Amino acid sequence: MMKPKQYTAATWLGAASLALLLAACGSSDSPSAGQALTDSSSAGVVSLKDSSSDAKSRTGPVQADGSFALDMAGLSAPYLLRVEWSEAGSTRRLYAVSEGRENLDVNPLTDVAFRGGHDEDDDDDGDEEEDDGVFEGSDHDGKHGSATQARYILGQLTVVLAPLFERYGITDPRTDRDAVRLLLRDVRVSLSHRVVTVTNRETGGVIFTGHLNRLSQGTFTAANMPAGPGTPGTTCTAFTYSAFGECQPGNTQTRTVLTSTPAGCTGGAPVTSQACTYVPPVNACTAFTYSAFGECQPGNMQTRTVLTSTPAGCTGGAPITSQACTYVPPVTTCTAFTYSAFAACQPNNTQVRTVLTSSPAGCTGGAPVTSQACTYVPPVNTCTAFTYSAYGACQPSNTQTRTVLTSSPAGCTGGAPVTSQACTYVPPVTTCSSFTYSAFAACQPNNTQVRTVLTSSPAGCTGGAPVLTQACTYVPPVTTCTSFTYSAFDACQPNNTQVRTVLTSSPAGCTGGSPVLTQACTYVPPVTTCTAFTYSAYGACQSNNTQTRTVLTSSPAGCTGGAPVTMQACVFVPACTLATATPSCSTCHGTPGTGSHASRPLSCANCHGPVNNGAGTPSTGMAAALSGTACRLTYPTSGTHDNGTVNFGAAQ
Repeated sequence: MMKPKQYTAATWLGAASLALLLAACGSSDSPSAGQALTDSSSAGVVSLKDSSSDAKSRTGPVQADGSFALDMAGLSAPYLLRVEWSEAGSTRRLYAVSEGRENLDVNPLTDVAFRGGHDEDDDDDGDEEEDDGVFEGSDHDGKHGSATQARYILGQLTVVLAPLFERYGITDPRTDRDAVRLLLRDVRVSLSHRVVTVTNRETGGVIFTGHLNRLSQGTFTAANMPAGPGTPGTTCTAFTYSAFGECQPGNTQTRTVLTSTPAGCTGGAPVTSQACTYVPPVNACTAFTYSAFGECQPGNMQTRTVLTSTPAGCTGGAPITSQACTYVPPVTTCTAFTYSAFAACQPNNTQVRTVLTSSPAGCTGGAPVTSQACTYVPPVNTCTAFTYSAYGACQPSNTQTRTVLTSSPAGCTGGAPVTSQACTYVPPVTTCSSFTYSAFAACQPNNTQVRTVLTSSPAGCTGGAPVLTQACTYVPPVTTCTSFTYSAFDACQPNNTQVRTVLTSSPAGCTGGSPVLTQACTYVPPVTTCTAFTYSAYGACQSNNTQTRTVLTSSPAGCTGGAPVTMQACVFVPACTLATATPSCSTCHGTPGTGSHASRPLSCANCHGPVNNGAGTPSTGMAAALSGTACRLTYPTSGTHDNGTVNFGAAQ
């Protein structure tokens, strides 16, 4: 038996874009209904926790068909969901994380994404109790972290399971709920010791297996994939359903599709929900006392909690725990400032400066000091001549300076003394003893990486022994694929395109690239051969001993071809008159009045059937004449027969 062809998951990395999976999608409105896809037909309970600072929770029943609905009013995404049911005396659980933009479905794929992000032990056993602790204990940041991690793992699964997802029309497992349901009817997804395994339910063949930490290195066996949901493009037109579930607080009740036709179809418009009137439980709470509303939050919402509810022992009801508000960011008063230098003293004996920065960030107000008292000195004579000291040593800025010794005229101020000039700085030779460095560059094929000196000290030093290299492990760069071999193009689809898959890519070990996986084609609808017909009556028999009829209708509708029966054999009898009969029957009656045909020629059988030859036996010659093909008339063997002018009865 030929071994099934296997591919590592890296073979498929070019088939989908992980970046698309990590982008947010869907409506901003939170869904309220979901489906628990388990292998059990037992009813269960769904629990939900939201991400508000004062975490809120919801619980509700899961019907035997897996459907459930929750009142999502006042809740903040993302949500953690848990579905529980009893099986063989133990409690089973599945988990999911919803960001509020997709559906609330809970299934083995969402369970892998949730549990995979919370247990880093490579030897774990999928302990549901430990995962339940994460569900119960996650704070606001923990729930957002769970959503990010779950989205990342679902993105990886979408890449490594791309051929399987493409067969079922799944682009995003969070939102393509109908396609995911079809997939999970045909495959089983499990997680054990952080190894994800996908198997064909019908054959038991392993389609994919890979460690959660190394999904891209997993093994995908395309030969073990199920056939898929049916011929692509066939839309379901009829459905059978489960009974509607109980009416939910949102005044809706739902049901699920049990079967759809034609076989293998997808999509369509099944009616899975209807309006109803929700009747609260008999002991539903009707009145509440509340805490004060909290501060208005950036989402323009403020919340409060229920303190008491009546009547005693009641449950449910519709407490109002949130209301809209207008969020006003807090005003922070500035407490520290930086300033420009004070300007010159003015005649009013004050000098001013401006605020350059204030803190804390975003603050307003405060008490910056932008003026101070000074003594105004009116301007005096400007100095026009100076004597100087000698220039000092050349500085690292390539300038040297001197000071003014005297200025004139006497009592002058200001002026423009020349107190600096350009020079060439020659730094003293000092050996560097300490350094700051850039980050190490990428590891090179010789298993070393280098960095450069950013600064050295003491200032102006040279030389020294900076450490510019270190050992590392060189990992060859990822090469982009430039050429591919492909499978044959699939059949042309109704959208006038046909697709194929990548079989191999080069150079070896490459990833990505731009394989050409689709091309335009002309879709030709399938031709149906006719199998049943209705006909006109057969026409007259023709000289070739056949008679024909025409096809009136054919079925099934729109068919062509087939094998209608439009002809059958017959015996052609040409039209005869006395004039064209052979021989002329008038010659068959020789001597009138003899009362017998014995004297007639044998050829008179053309006019009569076998006749007695007078001796009591049929005339074999006359009988033989009957087999001829000449036009002949048949006359009665007794009585009067007339050709219109001669009464042959009288002649006898």
